[in-house]
Amino acid sequence: MPQTYETVVSGTTTFGALYGKINNLAEALRSAFSGTSFPTTPTPVEGQFCYRTDEDKLYIYRNTAWEEIPLSGTLWQEIINARGTKPSIDQRLDVAINEDGSLKAATTLNPSQWYKPSLTFTYVSTTSFTVNGDQRDIYKPTRRLKINLSASIVYSEVVSAAYTTVTTITVLDAVINNTLIDVEHSLFLPKRNNGALSFEMVNNRKSKSITAAYTTSINDHTILCDASSAAFNVTAVSAATLGAGGRQTFKKIDAGSNVITLVASGTEKLDGFSKLVLEKFGESVTIESDGANFRIINNDSNKLTAADLISDYVVSGLLGTDPGASLIMTIPGGTAYVMGRRVAKSSADADLTKTYTASKDTYVDISNAGVITYSEVANGAAAPAVAANSIRLEKVVTNATEITGITDLRQLALGLSKLLNLAKGADIASATVLNLSTATGNLVHITGITPTTGVTMISGQQMLCIADGEWPLTYHATNLKLNTGGANYTCAAGDMILFTYDGTTVYGRIIKQDGTVVVGGAGFTGKFFTAYQSAAQAIAQTTWTKITLDTEVDADGVYDAVTNYRVVIPNGETWMLHANVTTLETSANWFVFIAIYKNGVIWKRNSFSWWAEAGNEPGGQVSGIATGNGTDYYEVFIYRYNVAKNTAHGEHATYFYGYRVK
Repeated sequence: MPQTYETVVSGTTTFGALYGKINNLAEALRSAFSGTSFPTTPTPVEGQFCYRTDEDKLYIYRNTAWEEIPLSGTLWQEIINARGTKPSIDQRLDVAINEDGSLKAATTLNPSQWYKPSLTFTYVSTTSFTVNGDQRDIYKPTRRLKINLSASIVYSEVVSAAYTTVTTITVLDAVINNTLIDVEHSLFLPKRNNGALSFEMVNNRKSKSITAAYTTSINDHTILCDASSAAFNVTAVSAATLGAGGRQTFKKIDAGSNVITLVASGTEKLDGFSKLVLEKFGESVTIESDGANFRIINNDSNKLTAADLISDYVVSGLLGTDPGASLIMTIPGGTAYVMGRRVAKSSADADLTKTYTASKDTYVDISNAGVITYSEVANGAAAPAVAANSIRLEKVVTNATEITGITDLRQLALGLSKLLNLAKGADIASATVLNLSTATGNLVHITGITPTTGVTMISGQQMLCIADGEWPLTYHATNLKLNTGGANYTCAAGDMILFTYDGTTVYGRIIKQDGTVVVGGAGFTGKFFTAYQSAAQAIAQTTWTKITLDTEVDADGVYDAVTNYRVVIPNGETWMLHANVTTLETSANWFVFIAIYKNGVIWKRNSFSWWAEAGNEPGGQVSGIATGNGTDYYEVFIYRYNVAKNTAHGEHATYFYGYRVK
């Protein structure tokens, strides 16, 4: 029996029985202890096999029990089937599992983005090829192409496709040659061709730079227009061709005066217009197709710019300072408006640091693009022309070893580049408190004659008002400050008043219709005085003598005709003073000085002389304008070089008068 497993016992098993026992042992092992039952004698050991012929199963003795080893059962068959077409399960697993046990990505997640149709491809030119049949549905504009040549692979995209007997495809780039093998196309069509690819997914078209007339294509996205040489037109691709939602942007990139004119295709419109004009550097317009016409999405050309209002000037900085004994200088950063464009520079900008050439005058300019230009001339030579599209900043002077001078040539004042027109607003009726904060223009007529004691305005507001009648204005220190003296004023018809409010005080400045001067100031009247000598006065020789002007006509109390014979001008007032002295002469050949003294010292002086016959009354005059402080005093003196004489007295002969002028 195959299961007969006999033990050989030393000293017991005879030699004659040994052969049989060994044979039984060999058969048991060779047959894996086959039989219809599990062997029991001797007791099975760990790892012992047993083939059950009645079950057609192989068992192994393990952990004190017999366990099946699959041979032709379900489990075994499943393991065999798991190999598939591979010679081993390991090779089958390599298809899906990496050596580290991680899963491999499915090949369906990385399909080729290109598809090669079963067509015949024929070379025509560097930008075209043909295929058999009508394939226009495949070769739509902007569809990407992978062009296989014998020695290389090149890429482009479809511009157009036309069909007669074959389909001729025109591509964007001149990359095809006569070694054409075949052409693969992208899996997706763009949205405009009812494809799955939206603009946002592939919005990576390149800019197109032009310098002359041009008609855009469906492939253009941003068109950079340089009209440095001449003005020209740019015609937009048809809105229908570009497709609804398609956009194109046009930008003027030169700073010259030549214009760029954007023209719509055929009868199409740009928001109702047939054309638009780009005039200034940096202006741009973006248009979007609705399938039939274009909508203007953004248009810089119709916006008010700084250049429309202000002239070029420097806001701050951009002026160097002497670096000492050196030819190297860094100009500080700053801000300027150049040709209407705001330009900001930092001192860290490399072009603001320069080693200046020895013994030169260097002129520094800044352009509307922020470019610094250094123009050198010989010391003392005429200044060179300002660089194109620039303003001048400074002149730097050097000697052989260092910078010796920096001249500020910046324009720092903000100036209007156009005529300023004040808008004419609706008339406003006069009122006790005149409200100008709601005026509809900066120039208004004031109707009516209601007295005004105050004006309401917005801080910083200026208004020019024209009175239509006799409009009374009442002075107020903050609400209606007409002058420094506090005087009121009644406007005549046609008078103009410029009102200005600084946030604290409303100022009113009056311009009279008849052109006469507006005299302001509280109590400002024609103040005056006149004093004369009532009796002759002896004048000593070679001595300054004060004239006793003892009779006055004076309603203002400024002249003392009793004790000191002098005038004291009130504080802050300005007066014209005039003196005349006449002498009685009995001989010829004499010389006399006349003077007005201020605080006991000569202030104004004149002289007169007489060289003819005796017996006449010659005289001299002196005058001047004086501003008083309430304490300074003025007197009249005379000085004779010759013999002593008397003055001629009387209102007509020796007098002193004055009147207020301010």
